[in-house]
Amino acid sequence: MPRIGWSDEVSPAEVQRIAEAAVAECSAVRRFDLGVGPLSGSAGAVRFSVTPWEQLVLLHDRLRGAVASVLGPGRPAAEFRPHVGIAYCNRAVPAAPLVARVATLRALPLVTVPVDRVELVLVRRQERAYAWTTLESLMLR
Repeated sequence: MPRIGWSDEVSPAEVQRIAEAAVAECSAVRRFDLGVGPLSGSAGAVRFSVTPWEQLVLLHDRLRGAVASVLGPGRPAAEFRPHVGIAYCNRAVPAAPLVARVATLRALPLVTVPVDRVELVLVRRQERAYAWTTLESLMLR
């Protein structure tokens, strides 16, 4: 989902206003289900694909609107490719060995998961992993 900014660039008051704007922007977004899988590997990550994308793209656009309503337009939009990342590589490595290792897991069935909320989180690096603290939680209807 969209990144708001670095914690030293966005004040707590702005985060609160973004959360309030997100409630308004997402008030008509209904809960939905996603299919998660199959697993895939690349030179930089191991991730699950997710489908369908339509509701996630709508949600992403509404959240970007909430951020823009507080911080203003002009923040470049990153290409949005929905996925569930489970491992990232912090250096260049050949993709072939990783792709081969996860290939046997690609046949596992998709898992359906409900999407019933959006959480505004503060993400930080903690040792060699990402950790986060939930700042706000918005329930979808």
